[in-house]
Formats: sequence, C-alpha cells, structure tokens
Amino acid sequence: MLPLLLLLSLPSFGANASTDTPAAEGEQAPVEISKSAQAEYYRLHDECRKLARRQVWPGVERLYLEMEATGAVLVYEDYLAGAMAARDAGDVLLAYERLTAAAKLNGTREVIDWLWSIDTAYGRVELRTEPLGPAELSVAAMPMLPDQRAAIEAAQRQLQEGGSYSGMLPAGTYTFAGQEFTVTPGPKEVLILVRPVEEKKRGQKDEPPKPG
Repeated sequence: MLPLLLLLSLPSFGANASTDTPAAEGEQAPVEISKSAQAEYYRLHDECRKLARRQVWPGVERLYLEMEATGAVLVYEDYLAGAMAARDAGDVLLAYERLTAAAKLNGTREVIDWLWSIDTAYGRVELRTEPLGPAELSVAAMPMLPDQRAAIEAAQRQLQEGGSYSGMLPAGTYTFAGQEFTVTPGPKEVLILVRPVEEKKRGQKDEPPKPG
C-alpha cells in the first residue's frame, strides 16, 4: 500500500527577525541566583572556553547545558560556543537559535555571516510517521560540506530511532519513507506527514461487481 503524503507550508521560523528588538512590555527581569550558583557558572564558563579552544564539542555541549541549569545570564561567548557544539552534532536549528541569542548581545560579523549562511543554504522541515516508527531518509546528492553532511546524518539517526524529526536540512531533494520532497532555503517550514493507507479489515471480501 502506498503511504499518504501531506505537504504543508507553515509560518516563518524568524530567520529575518531583528536582533535588536526590545523586550516585550511586562517581560520578567532575570531571576537573581545565589552566590554559589554564580560561582558554579563562572567555573563552567572557564571550562567551556578551554574545551572550545580544543574543539572538544561534546564536552562544550555538556557544559553549556550545565551553565543554563545554574540560572545565570549567559554571555556572548557562551552562546557562540554552544552554537559551535550544536553544529558539530548536526543540529543546525539549535545552532541557529543560539547564534540569534549571541547576535542580540553582540552582532559580530562572524555571527551575522553564519546566520546568513544558514538562511541561504538550509530549510526547516518537520518529518514524522504515523504511527511513529523507524523511517528511512535519503538524499539525492549528499553535499560535500561537512556541516551539511552532519545535519543530514543527524536527521537520519533520529528518524531511524523514532520516526520523527524537526529541524533544518540543507537544500536538496530527499526521500522520506518512500516519498520524495524538496527542501529550499527560506523562512517557510515544510511538514511531511507519512502514514499508511488504511487497509481492509482482516477477512473482509471484495464485493462482486454489479452487473451493468
């Protein structure tokens, strides 16, 4: 039985949103944290910076999450290191979100150029099967750039494990659970929902054709 394919355009994910938009009225101020939590943040920040210099990205990701857990206000360096760790793991959407946070604090050429490169090379997708289950994702032409290859491979692993993926993929032609679709750069999200066509109940017989 052929699966059913649903292709939708969803709202923008904010690729062109301004990075200097003031906080919304009534937004809560940062929560004050204890001296011990602040001291722990400083320790983690120092360790994270050291690992980032050595490009030990799994360790950077672990420390980044621990810094977030302290409740301290992260700085530009933290967000940039976190974006690099996410990129190494193939999570382009997470890298984009952390880069956006970094740009709000310090819109450096490095960050702006990186955001632009994602905007012009990736599209956001949501892929899932119903019911959820392992599914294959293939690409017509595997890109040469390591970052793009890592993004595709990360999506493939996630789909193999659970049958769903929400994130960014490089522009190109893909096949998901037997259905082909195209990713193009831009602010619109594409939702691909694949589910089996309902089969006849077991034991049900075809009715004979009525005489014409």
